[in-house]
Amino acid sequence: MMQMIGRTLLALCAVVLFIIGAAAALLAFAPGAVKDGLGTFVTNLAGREFRIDGRFEVEVGRQTTLTAADIHFANATWGQAPDMVRVGQVRIIVDL
Repeated sequence: MMQMIGRTLLALCAVVLFIIGAAAALLAFAPGAVKDGLGTFVTNLAGREFRIDGRFEVEVGRQTTLTAADIHFANATWGQAPDMVRVGQVRIIVDL
């Protein structure tokens, strides 16, 4: 029984590592596709336009860095300003 649980956990870890590796490769080699997909996903989820008009870069490594610039999130229809949130640049560093 314990051996079966150990094999199952090992298989689950392998699947998770594969998914993380595939996501890292997509981010590293096709950031434009991720940028567009992220914009569409957030827009559909929130019901308001989300877009990244500036650069979108991912540096994969021990310290993985995501940089995005000129980010816009549209205001509600009753709001006065066109954007509820506007960000000049954001940089996220994940230290593994």
